[in-house]
Formats: sequence, structure tokens, C-alpha cells
Amino acid sequence: MGIDYSYEIVAPRKAVIRLVESLASHLVPDDADRLLSAVRKAPERLMAVARRGQYETHDLCLSFLFAPDDRIAEHGGNDRLSDPVSGRVAIGCVWSSLRCGDRFALFRGTAATSGMSHLFESSPNIRAAFTKIGQDAGAWLVAFDDEQDDLLGVWPHARRMGEGVVDELVRDCEYELRVDEYCDAVLRAFGVSAGG
Repeated sequence: MGIDYSYEIVAPRKAVIRLVESLASHLVPDDADRLLSAVRKAPERLMAVARRGQYETHDLCLSFLFAPDDRIAEHGGNDRLSDPVSGRVAIGCVWSSLRCGDRFALFRGTAATSGMSHLFESSPNIRAAFTKIGQDAGAWLVAFDDEQDDLLGVWPHARRMGEGVVDELVRDCEYELRVDEYCDAVLRAFGVSAGG
């Protein structure tokens, strides 16, 4: 069985459009257009509207653009989708979800393969890109899930969460109904205040 490492971004619910715009600036053009179009059509149903074809019942398959580094060069990318103007390399499919509660929005970008999971863990430019997405969106937290029963903080705190909140609150069929509870618990575990 493979590994499924992911990045998580916890933001205020009212910042969903800002979060989508920040994500779009790190996506290949077709995926960015699909997300931005979905925001204009139905912000409250963003992810359902943005799905297409065979992925209708799953998270979105998105190709992200990352600045190259040694790890990304080793992994390779999709040359056809890479951006020659910025020099960024296309990496995808990243299984992406955006779930909203009453107070919080939770973005999760999960590597589609074990090789991509290792890339997510080792590439400083991938970590920097997800941090920038969170900062630009006005998020409260960017974290990395390396399947260790807790999360590794990326921004604003770079440390382990130290609590088993992830398995307790996410790995069940009621995940979408528990976004606020999960985000609140994760922020408290990292000592981050969800003010404003």
C-alpha cells in the first residue's frame, strides 16, 4: 500500500474566495480557470461545480506549478503543462479538496502516488508554495500530514502538533460534517488563535 502525504490549509470560512484565488495562482492554466469559473458560478458549491468527467465523486485532480529545485528535478514533471515563462514545473495529479464549515475552510492537497508523497515531504519549494498559498489567503495554519497520527506544522509554527486529532476527527465518514470541529482542534493543538 502506498503513502498519501498531504498539505492542509486552515482558513476562515469568509476567506474561501481569497483561498481559491491564491490556489489558482499556483495551478496550470486549465485548472486555474476551472476553479475561478466555479467560484463565479456558485461559491457555496465550488468543488462540485469544478469537478469534471470521471472525477465527479472524488476530490479534484489538480496540477500545481512549483519553482524547480533538486528534488523536483529528480521527480520530473509534466513538461507539456509546465510554464516556460515563469520556469515553474507542473506536478500533478494532486487530489485536492476544499471543505467548509460554518467558521472554517479546510483545503487539503494530497499526493497521488508514493513518489509524489516523498517529493511533498522533501522539496523546499513545494513547502514554500503551500506556505505562500496560505499566507496570501489569510489562512491561520499550513500543516503537513505525513501519516504519523498528528500533523507537522509548516506555518506559522514549524513543529509537530503532538496530539492524535487527525485520526480522531478526520478518518471517518462524517468528515464533511466535522470541518469546524477538526479545524478548531488543530488550531488549538498548535496554539494558533482563530481571531477575526
